[in-house]
Amino acid sequence: MTVVIAVVVVVAAIAIVEGRHHTSGSSSGQVVTAAGTIYYITVGQYNAISVDPDTPSVIAGSFKCTYPVVLYTMDTQQFEALVTHNEVNYTWTSGQIQNYTVYHFSAPVAAGAWSLVFIDPSKINPVTVVFYSNVTLGPS
Repeated sequence: MTVVIAVVVVVAAIAIVEGRHHTSGSSSGQVVTAAGTIYYITVGQYNAISVDPDTPSVIAGSFKCTYPVVLYTMDTQQFEALVTHNEVNYTWTSGQIQNYTVYHFSAPVAAGAWSLVFIDPSKINPVTVVFYSNVTLGPS
């Protein structure tokens, strides 16, 4: 538990020292995760943001991670396969995002239930993700 707290504190300090990098975006987007939110993802695990737009949309934002991470969009069936069978099927992926890089993403999603999934591909290192801007869901 002490290691988890130490990692979160270090990452938060990095975010504060370097300053937040905000992207200029449409104010019409719905905020689904606030800037400054921190995700701690244990080795080989994931974290997800769920959205359920009525029309085709775009989920967008920016973050920085302590170790490489892979970002995916998954529909309900794809996410269920991840949860129950640890199978990674996806509609869109960022590819592997290198550590300490501010990554700006914009991923299209159709109407319906979707998950924006952050997966730690490492077999050794947990990942901390710090959101540098709001993650928003807006019109495509």
